[in-house]
Amino acid sequence: MIPAVGAQGRSHADLVRPLRHRSFGVYLMKIWNRRTVPRRSLIEYVWHDWWWNWLAPRAWGSVTRQSAFAPDLVWLELKGILEAPMAYRKTYRQLAIRGGNG
Repeated sequence: MIPAVGAQGRSHADLVRPLRHRSFGVYLMKIWNRRTVPRRSLIEYVWHDWWWNWLAPRAWGSVTRQSAFAPDLVWLELKGILEAPMAYRKTYRQLAIRGGNG
């Protein structure tokens, strides 16, 4: 287990939790569907800021062992990206059954 990480002093488990639950990807899909942000801006953010400047360098760094980030966190985030559409559908299907509006 890796001890506290970063200036916030969060533990490894604290960092894993949101990645495991795919919360950021689901949130981005909610923004996309509700159009609370122009879609072009969202696409630019996801491609340029999240993928190209954040995730891809960390994924490459974990493969080449040149990243200070724990490889399991990087790969959990990639897995979360792939699982987010299914999690989004499941979440909003359950809300519809319960009569919620999310």
